[in-house]
Amino acid sequence: MEKSKEIATYRVGQRISATVERVFPFGVFVRLADGTKAYVRRRELTQEGSLAPAGVVSVEQVIQAVIIALPEPGQSLELSVRRAE
Repeated sequence: MEKSKEIATYRVGQRISATVERVFPFGVFVRLADGTKAYVRRRELTQEGSLAPAGVVSVEQVIQAVIIALPEPGQSLELSVRRAE
C-alpha cells in the first residue's frame, strides 16, 4: 500500500531534498523528508561523470535532486542530482 502512495505523491521531474543515508561505490541511498527511500546512481551524482560517490557526498548531507523514475515493486524512487544542478 505504501508504494502506491509514493507513486501518487511523487512525479517524474519533481525537484526534492533528501538526506544521504548510505554511500556505496555504485551510488547512494537517501531518505526524503516524509521517510520515503530513494536511490541515486553514481553517474547521476555530478555533471563531471562517474566519480566515486564517497568523494562527492557524505552521510547526513542534504542534497537537491530530481526524480527520474518512479519505483517498481520492491524498489526505491530513482533520483538525479546532476539534473537538479
